[in-house]
Amino acid sequence: MTAIPTPVLLVGLALATLAVVALWKLLLVGGGILAAQWLMVTAAEDNPALVVATLAVPALVVAAVITHRMPHRISHRAAPGLGARAYRPVAVEEATR
Repeated sequence: MTAIPTPVLLVGLALATLAVVALWKLLLVGGGILAAQWLMVTAAEDNPALVVATLAVPALVVAAVITHRMPHRISHRAAPGLGARAYRPVAVEEATR
């Protein structure tokens, strides 16, 4: 039986600790949002606009954060060696003919 080297064991332990901390923070924030939404929805059952706003605002914030953090897959600059026509949409190209 071979022993696991100490540096590998320490790196694995550090990564496991980071994963637990990140998941705990995620669960804590999710629970806080859930509690706030539950309080607002139960307090404003007769106001549908407030219920929709209570449920929509956190979803919009999460969507904005996710789209802001995503890497941009479409570049507006031409790659080196290619002209500007390489990235022009077909409709624009046909309209300029």
